[in-house]
Amino acid sequence: MEEFYFYADKEKENLPDSRYGAAALAMISRKIFPSWALFVYKELKERANNALPPELLCVQCEDAILLAPSIEEMSIRGMLIANEKASGQTRTMTSPCGLEVDVNIPVLNGKYEATEDTELRLVRSPRKAQPA
Repeated sequence: MEEFYFYADKEKENLPDSRYGAAALAMISRKIFPSWALFVYKELKERANNALPPELLCVQCEDAILLAPSIEEMSIRGMLIANEKASGQTRTMTSPCGLEVDVNIPVLNGKYEATEDTELRLVRSPRKAQPA
């Protein structure tokens, strides 16, 4: 499609913020980015712009990822990438550094969804994951 739309304004495209791209590329290099979420890879890679990844890359579970999250009082905000199994569910999500959060995933509109600046309500305060 890009070959036929020469005059597209790249700045007006619906591309994710560079911090999300940098976080995703760092996850891919660590081999922790799930294959089901690769539907958004091209857009994330295009916007990474050699940006440094955030200190907290993500929190994730088997069917949802929150890229470049920032924790507020009783919520956490980032780019939500999720599949339909997570829709409307409560999930425990863990970061590569061992942070663990319980969140409510909103109801999704499709089989897969990627939404920037999504705010998820925390079910309880963040904590360090317990060793297995």
